[in-house]
Amino acid sequence: MTEPWSRSGLTVLRIGYRDRPGPPRVRCELSRSGRGPRWRWDFPARQIGLPVDGGRATPNFGRPRGFRPIVDWIRASRAGGDQALWLDLSEEHPLLPAIDWEYGLRRLGIPVLRLPAHTTAPAWAPRNPRVALWVTMPRAKTSFPAQDMVRTAVLAMGMPTEVHVFTDAGLVGGMRDRFGDHLTVHEPVDRPWLDWITGALGRRSADVLHLIGHGYLGPDQGAFATAESPVSNFDTASARFIWPRQLETAMTAIGAGALIGTAVRANYSVAGLRLLCHRIATIRSAATVLHRAVSPADDLLTAYQLLLGPPAPFPVRTTRLSTRVHPERFGPMLGPAGGFPWPDYESTGLVDSGAGVDDGGLAGAQRQIRELEAQLAAGPPDARAGLAIVKSRLDALLRATGGPG
Repeated sequence: MTEPWSRSGLTVLRIGYRDRPGPPRVRCELSRSGRGPRWRWDFPARQIGLPVDGGRATPNFGRPRGFRPIVDWIRASRAGGDQALWLDLSEEHPLLPAIDWEYGLRRLGIPVLRLPAHTTAPAWAPRNPRVALWVTMPRAKTSFPAQDMVRTAVLAMGMPTEVHVFTDAGLVGGMRDRFGDHLTVHEPVDRPWLDWITGALGRRSADVLHLIGHGYLGPDQGAFATAESPVSNFDTASARFIWPRQLETAMTAIGAGALIGTAVRANYSVAGLRLLCHRIATIRSAATVLHRAVSPADDLLTAYQLLLGPPAPFPVRTTRLSTRVHPERFGPMLGPAGGFPWPDYESTGLVDSGAGVDDGGLAGAQRQIRELEAQLAAGPPDARAGLAIVKSRLDALLRATGGPG
């Protein structure tokens, strides 16, 4: 099991993959509170539709099947009383995270959540958060009620929120007519999507980036399907795609610490959007949620409560959500998650407190520093000392430039 979660006091199901010797198999290991006993089981990879031997996944790969024996095995090994089951998904097969484990394990009757790759403690959103909603409906994919999807998202935020909408030029007029002055619907320009979004926000940070639309599944990663550009949507043969590294760069630029992907109905690839969200939380310390629009609106409300609010109770259901968040979003952890007692630097302290850092680039840099803290926490003293120097220099730079430091 990935450290430090083995010492976290959580009930964790680690899921791995091996392709030799013999036919490819999926390996499972269940443990509680990081202590024995540990229950182990494995089964053929084909049982859940995982592509093997160089096979290519279909766009709708990831639909749950063959999960009944897995559920029965977990039930047989459970001691009872688990608040939630945490999935620790390995990268031994790139498509393991694309599978809808949450729905497949729904018969367990408890929330199923995904452990993050980083131990960086969550940074809470300010009292009046800002959300960037990105809605695109490429002509090469099935259309969907974009205005209704935006309305559902705004209602789910559940608190005063500054909402910025970025959408196709052909959808802008309808959005403005319906929402008036309640939302900021930005005027599209002839630039690449991410250049437009980061440029339109300027120096303002966004706490959450919310994608609404179709996914796409590549051989080993997922993507968000878009029109050709904010002002061009004519290609009926193929959409354009935003990949994890591109999206991560934009999230850093606007200071977004969380990502929601809403997979609309008749989606080209829910698995692709799920894998994109999962991979973002691998690249950087971000909380991510994949939300299927076929689920009740309450599920999206659950997602925003987790990402914008203080510690929240465990969700009632996760059958239509793939949620990868730090366990401390539900309150203090039961056991140590490792770490190093870093000095209280002004720059990163602002983000941790939710004190309203409004510069996107600054917020992104602060969160990156917190990620480095977690990564180097168990490292040698000279590595920690080097990071401390970098942090102190950032504070000095902020003061010199009139920033919040």
